[in-house]
Amino acid sequence: PYDNSIVVLQKLGGRMAIDRLYTPDQAAQLLGCGRTRVYAFIKSGELRSVKLGASRRIPRSAIDDFIEWLEANATT
Repeated sequence: PYDNSIVVLQKLGGRMAIDRLYTPDQAAQLLGCGRTRVYAFIKSGELRSVKLGASRRIPRSAIDDFIEWLEANATT
C-alpha cells in the first residue's frame, strides 16, 4: 500500500529501514558522526526528532534540513 515515490527501502547497518524515520545510530551513519553527537544536535535544537513510544527517531526531512543548514552556515 506504500507509494514507491514516497517510501524507499534502504539498507542501513545490515537492516532494511523505511527511508522516513531513522534511529540516532542510523542518522549518525548518514551524517558521518557519532550517536552521541546526534543526541547533542537534538538537545540543542539543531536537529529535529520525534518520540516513537520510548524511542527517539529522526525524520529524513530533519536530516535533509540539517544538512542544508550546515551548508548554509559553512565557512570556507
